[in-house]
Amino acid sequence: MIAPGLRLQDGDEVHGFVAVKHLEQGSLGLQVAGQAVRGRIEWDDQQDGRVPVVVVDGREISWDQFGRMLMTFEGWQFKLQILDRNEEA
Repeated sequence: MIAPGLRLQDGDEVHGFVAVKHLEQGSLGLQVAGQAVRGRIEWDDQQDGRVPVVVVDGREISWDQFGRMLMTFEGWQFKLQILDRNEEA
């Protein structure tokens, strides 16, 4: 099953994107695998749109949960890049 929002231009590209896992189960629960995360920003009905929900590896992650996952990188720097839905991440 292809995640919603993915463009189907080249089957190999889609396969490669889906094959990369950005989350893993760690001793503290769900964690960022590696040092990069790709996903999609969505509306969170439970928060009435005040904060987003992010979809990573096909899983909805609340903004609060995503923040907790980032705490394993406390003190590190980060770069946030927002791409148009039609651009490849």
